[in-house]
Amino acid sequence: MKLSYKIVFIFMSVLLVTIIAMAVPFYYISESFYKNHVIQEVENRLSAHSNVFLDHPSETTVHHIVEMENQEKVNFILYDEQLEPVAQTDNITPQLREEYSRWVTEHVLEMEAGTFEGRTGLVEMEGQAHIAHIWSMYPVTDDEGVLGYMFIDQDTGEFNEPRVNLLILLLVMCFFVFILGFLAFLFLSKRLTQPLVEMGEMTHQIASGKYNVILDTKGEGEVKDLENDIQSMADQLQRYSQSRREFLSHISHDLRTPITYIKAYSSIMKDETGISEEWREYLEVISQQSNRLEGLVQDLFQLSRLEEGKVEIEKEMTEIKPWLSELLIQYKRTFNEKDITCSLKADHQNIKVSIDPKKFHQIVVNLLENSLRYTEAGGKISFLLFEKDKGVSLVISDTGKGIPEEDLPYVWDRFYRVDKSRSSENGGSGLGLAIVKKLVDLHGGEILLSSTKGKGTTFTITLPKKG
Repeated sequence: MKLSYKIVFIFMSVLLVTIIAMAVPFYYISESFYKNHVIQEVENRLSAHSNVFLDHPSETTVHHIVEMENQEKVNFILYDEQLEPVAQTDNITPQLREEYSRWVTEHVLEMEAGTFEGRTGLVEMEGQAHIAHIWSMYPVTDDEGVLGYMFIDQDTGEFNEPRVNLLILLLVMCFFVFILGFLAFLFLSKRLTQPLVEMGEMTHQIASGKYNVILDTKGEGEVKDLENDIQSMADQLQRYSQSRREFLSHISHDLRTPITYIKAYSSIMKDETGISEEWREYLEVISQQSNRLEGLVQDLFQLSRLEEGKVEIEKEMTEIKPWLSELLIQYKRTFNEKDITCSLKADHQNIKVSIDPKKFHQIVVNLLENSLRYTEAGGKISFLLFEKDKGVSLVISDTGKGIPEEDLPYVWDRFYRVDKSRSSENGGSGLGLAIVKKLVDLHGGEILLSSTKGKGTTFTITLPKKG
């Protein structure tokens, strides 16, 4: 789901940037077009007034032009060839007329100097911030020369309203496009990513060893092909896992009888009086190795049954501290021989938990012997019991050799050994921790491992008080 959120964020960011990238240029292009349209309209009006005046040069014509511009609510002035005002619209103050005359004079001088490039400009008026005025002048000429000049001051305040309306329209359009794009993307992303999310959940189950998954994500195209490949992989892994369990079950079962014979006959031969000490030593080695091989076969058989779900546990409420104390007493001699200190601490004496005593005994013994195997003389092994929420935790720590960080994810795998060069005589069969993990799971609990190479290892088992 995190990936989906990232995709949504990226898509919406791109969509928003795209909308802005399209809306902003459109707004400024529209604004520029409208300004140019207004400027062109003002210039055309002046040109039309000039033509009418030349066709009918009379006071009536001038009066008619002034009245027309009064209705347009603009400032209009007609200058003679000496730049003296001849006629003007209402509401032009002396101060404004002086500014107009100065501006027209500058443009007439530019025209006479041959540098006149235009007759229209945008002017910011005092007291009217951000509202420009269009000032435009037009010479009235005939065959005899310049007869005068016409000037218009067009307030663009009315232009602000359509400009604001245009901006609001663009914002509303952007909002709706954004919402529609978001909804469309959610629909498409759900349709496209939901199968991937489901496949991701299934692959997590496969990775945890649950191979009997059935995929039906309703995907199409490449997604459907991926679904089929994952389903095929899960089916093959399930068949492989099943065949592996059957193989281990059969091999462990078939090895029991010959091992029993080897143990029995080697014991009988060892007790015979007519054999040499050298042969007696050979038979002792055979007996010892037969015992080890029998232990390995028993571990294989038990792990196979655990994986097949054929092992049942019989729980009973147990006061765990006295139970652990009794178990550790059995290892007192071993602690003394290896010069290892063992301690047991608990929050209080009456911590009770629901366990199968035999199966939990195997869990603790496997972990304890693992600590004994890798803790050198002078080291310490500690047991800590405490209650938390609705569970009980047992922490087993040692000061042994520790486990490298890169090996931690694999210690629960069968036959896995941290030290690849260590012999099975010193390193165990590699099945102990795998069995521990399965037995803890059967108890409905959880086991965690933390370790630092050269400093020691800690196992934390958390079990429900009742189960």
